[in-house]
Amino acid sequence: MTITLQTDFTSEVNAVADPDTSSQTSIIQAIPFVDLIVPHSNLFDGASDVVLKLFPHWSKAELKFLQCKDGITNKRE
Repeated sequence: MTITLQTDFTSEVNAVADPDTSSQTSIIQAIPFVDLIVPHSNLFDGASDVVLKLFPHWSKAELKFLQCKDGITNKRE
């Protein structure tokens, strides 16, 4: 899958990636802040909200998630 950003975020990342003009502060400022809470009881909808906040031109109907249930987890019983 190829992800293409159609926003100013791409140009911001490219601008701070130049070692001649970058600083730790400008890199941090270029990272988008997503003010969302993803409740454990509704992971897929919460994940959809995060994805659509970062990629608003994507369609929620086209998103598909797969929950991996095998392996290590940090969930507390």
